[in-house]
Amino acid sequence: MKEKNNNLLGILGAVLGAFIGAIPWILVYVYGNLMFSFLAFVIALTAFKGYTLLKGKVTKNTPVIIGVISVLTVIISTLIIIPCLLLAKKGFTVNIKSLISLYNSSTFVFAIIRDLVIAIIFTILGISGVINQIKAKGLDEEEVKEHSKKQNTLYTILIVIAIVISTVVGSIDTSDNKTNTKTKLYETSGIKITLPNDMLVYNTEDYDISYANNSLMFLGIKEPFTILSDIGLDSSSTIEEYAVKVQEANRTPTFIPKDNYMYYTKTENINNTSYDYVIMVAKGKDSFYILNFISLTKDKMQDKVFSYIDTIEFE
Repeated sequence: MKEKNNNLLGILGAVLGAFIGAIPWILVYVYGNLMFSFLAFVIALTAFKGYTLLKGKVTKNTPVIIGVISVLTVIISTLIIIPCLLLAKKGFTVNIKSLISLYNSSTFVFAIIRDLVIAIIFTILGISGVINQIKAKGLDEEEVKEHSKKQNTLYTILIVIAIVISTVVGSIDTSDNKTNTKTKLYETSGIKITLPNDMLVYNTEDYDISYANNSLMFLGIKEPFTILSDIGLDSSSTIEEYAVKVQEANRTPTFIPKDNYMYYTKTENINNTSYDYVIMVAKGKDSFYILNFISLTKDKMQDKVFSYIDTIEFE
């Protein structure tokens, strides 16, 4: 009895197969810290497998269907799934705002587009494998052997070309040594502050305010006046009085008064990397704040940090 073909089910199978085939590549990229795009080669092959398993009719248009689904899978995986997993891996909140902020980083955009180009190259290589399988159908044994010889030669040439192109594209330096100069207003925990536009919300239970990008971390603790009575502070207390309590509790250096806040700076070496700190205390309408600005010493951002501090407003 002749099997009934169903192209819609076949397309669904191709989509499922493509994303299943993308899993090893995604996992290696995100959790193995390797841009092993050769694994994208299997996406088209698993898409074709899914297409045939769900009885999709194999015609001259099948390579186009598989090709479109495979390339779209690579694009979605590279531009959406991988960035979301990278955010989660590094402890950032995963949402649309975080994704938009991530794409505000020119360094990230250059890197992800480079990796997308390489992945598509290997996906196209996989699509050629699907075409090869389709062409082999209906051939007798001798014709299959002859066809395979020609295809193996062609495959070898395509692999070499793909590796060369990927090596050239992969060698492009995507790092950007310039500090991001674009800013935007952030509102959180009763304060408004202007910071670089690629800051992401960092998940931590230790701070009420937590943002970070590649060059700056902004962490804050909000202490309402109502919870400070045990240490002798209330809404009438001054910033100087609060700073003394913070200094006594944490054995910090002496805070220096400036405008409507107090601060101190320090430099620490952690795991052979030097970081600059600006720690400040300020008084809001219903709370005192301890705000920490941490940056890489090599980025020389302290002057920029003070310009961010000058934008702070309390709601």
